[in-house]
Amino acid sequence: MEWKNDSGNYGRAVITVKNTGNKNIRYVKVNIFMYDSNNNIIDSYWTNSSSLIKPGAKLELEKMIPYKDNYENATMNAEIADMRFD
Repeated sequence: MEWKNDSGNYGRAVITVKNTGNKNIRYVKVNIFMYDSNNNIIDSYWTNSSSLIKPGAKLELEKMIPYKDNYENATMNAEIADMRFD
């Protein structure tokens, strides 16, 4: 997962999902959590895709996130919330 600053009041969370299984992934939903310096969750977002991810392939998801003052020292983490296969 990577954070990219865009101009204006938004940034982008870039998440790479890799299919390490042996079935096609037809749908994936990812939760994104923002943490403060004490490791408390201060915000959350989600993104999804119904693009086909074949075994061994990767898919890059991007989520535009509005910049907030309390994000200056924040960290991010992403986790898969839902995944559907062929």
